[in-house]
Amino acid sequence: MTDRAFFGRHAAALAFFFLACALTGAESSERDKRLNVIQYGLESEVTELVSTLQTENDDSYDGELTKLFQTTRSSAVRSSILSLFAKQKKDTLGDYAVTVLDDPYDIDKSTVSAVFGYVTELRLTASLPAIRAILQGDNAEYRDSAISALGKIGESEDAQFLVGYFDGDIAGDEKTRLIIRQNVMTALGELKAVETFDKLMAVAQDEEENSVIRATAAVAIGKMKNGEAVPVLVKLFGSSDPAIRAASITALANFTDTEAVSTIVEGFKDSYYKVRLESIKAAQTMKASDMIGSLTYRAEHDPVKAVQLAAYETLGTLHTGKADEWLKDVFVNEKKSDELRVKASSVLLKENFDFIYPDVERVADSALKDDKKKWLRYELGKQLASIESQKTEKLAESYFSQKDVQTKSLGLDMFAKNRYASMKSQIQELAADEKQGALQRRAKAILDKD
Repeated sequence: MTDRAFFGRHAAALAFFFLACALTGAESSERDKRLNVIQYGLESEVTELVSTLQTENDDSYDGELTKLFQTTRSSAVRSSILSLFAKQKKDTLGDYAVTVLDDPYDIDKSTVSAVFGYVTELRLTASLPAIRAILQGDNAEYRDSAISALGKIGESEDAQFLVGYFDGDIAGDEKTRLIIRQNVMTALGELKAVETFDKLMAVAQDEEENSVIRATAAVAIGKMKNGEAVPVLVKLFGSSDPAIRAASITALANFTDTEAVSTIVEGFKDSYYKVRLESIKAAQTMKASDMIGSLTYRAEHDPVKAVQLAAYETLGTLHTGKADEWLKDVFVNEKKSDELRVKASSVLLKENFDFIYPDVERVADSALKDDKKKWLRYELGKQLASIESQKTEKLAESYFSQKDVQTKSLGLDMFAKNRYASMKSQIQELAADEKQGALQRRAKAILDKD
């Protein structure tokens, strides 16, 4: 081996060694920084860090956070750690949670709320006796949270307990009792306890009962997916009360019977917009490609904008050529409003990117050359900035090359998402140009992440 080759090889090895050391040092520095925040940081700094760890799904600091939880007096810190551990399904704080629920009334409300979230997320059945005791007690402060928790993690005996609670004497004014009974119906629907089916059927059909309670019972029945409910739910669709009609459609979405499907299709033509919305949601739940005719009609002609836009969303999720072609035709049609065109593009970019992107690129490129189309340009840019694809590189460069600050910023957003190699030097130039103000700071922050 020649001296040049020898030193060349060793120089490369040394370079790799120093790079590895630098990267290790950077990782160590970041970890030390986070550990210092946990140990010495302000309440706001700690909660921000915990939120970041939750976003990153990082559990490497759980030991330190558990120690902090045991010593901190900050309810905000405790709540944030409970939320993090709930997402991570860590039962480390299970004993603490049960202790809180045993006597929650002298503890900060935000902490108690976080504890309820924690025990339901982890389905801690050890907390059930404490939750039942809250409902049986005289203090109504956490009654709604307890009812909701039983609906999520309760057992067979809890279903019967809730039925008894529904029929019992509930303290409070008429509005309070109504809310509580509605919450009980919702909880029974979550439990899907077959032993309560007959009770829920009776409530849904009781014309002397409050319509909101009847509607909630109907939705609960649907969740049980018992075919015996279909005729009753179809009959409820004939109610003069729109809330009950909407609930019947929501419930029927759980069934594929001919009678159920035909009723949902009928709901597309209901005079009350919320019923039409429920039919659209049902079509999405059922992946009902045979309802495309009803969906496209609502998308094109419905007098309520919320219904129109919901129909667009559902069409995109059906993943059929007919639905995709209809949405594409809307997007490329310059006679349509820009709002509807943008809605069509957002659905297709999310659901069928390759199908629509060539048209999006063409329309966005045209909008970049026409200042009268700035709104369309901005909205398409926002959509593209959320998508991870190297195919957007050329368009990102076009956005970034514009003088308009907002347009240029959207090009920067696209780079931040996809790190196009061809734009790296341009971003570095921007980051070094102190005359660019906020854009320069954003470019620098994006590069710092590398």
